Amino acid sequence: MKKLRRFLLEKAINHHELKRLYITGKEAHHMINVLRLKVNDRVVLIDGKGWEALFKITEIKKKEVTLNFEKELPPLVLPTNLHVGVSILKKSPMDWMVEKLTELGVKKLTPLIMERTVVKLSEEKLSRHLRRWKTISRQSLKQCKLSFEMYIEPPIDLKDFLGQLSTRKNCAKLLLWEDEDNLKLAKLLIDKKNQLADKEIIIVIGPEGGISKDELAILKENDFLSVSLGPQILRAETAAISAAAICSFILST
Repeated sequence: MKKLRRFLLEKAINHHELKRLYITGKEAHHMINVLRLKVNDRVVLIDGKGWEALFKITEIKKKEVTLNFEKELPPLVLPTNLHVGVSILKKSPMDWMVEKLTELGVKKLTPLIMERTVVKLSEEKLSRHLRRWKTISRQSLKQCKLSFEMYIEPPIDLKDFLGQLSTRKNCAKLLLWEDEDNLKLAKLLIDKKNQLADKEIIIVIGPEGGISKDELAILKENDFLSVSLGPQILRAETAAISAAAICSFILST
């Protein structure tokens, strides 16, 4: 069976009255000039909010593709409810991390401003970075077959982030800490799998320079349990992706 290509809707549509769509812009260019799709080829369109459907190409113009709706498709959603809070990283590592966390089914990402965060951005640049991260997350859905884009919150100071979590119920709060010698993340998830099945898992990862003593203290005061990925020291983006992969594998199987 021929692999169905997936394309992302750039604008919101009324799903209930949908019979025909006209695709322009980047996605039309990709269909026409890159993949060289033909009339009668079928594709999947997704909106990043859980809706996806099968369409058939009925007409191709120079910069526009006409598609007829055929049927809705069941969304692919992982059972894990994972929320990653990570210190803002430099452009390339952060972009790569956003892409991979989306592929792994992370529900929410909060970029954190911490004492040793290397990247210092103005409010305008933070807004621009946030828009780029959201675009990367949405584009990642086309490859990974998941139906929901990762929700990315605006960058926030660690103390304000903890304040937001203070009233959060039914969640498990974990801190990836390089000096944790006793408790491994994988062992905790295996041992507590049944208790964690319906909880939001919140994992905080610090910057390359590590978490300060004050931050460690306030995180523990806010009921964060420190865990380790192993004896090696990982880059922040590697730690975030590894933690998400471990959670997804253990809690989804």
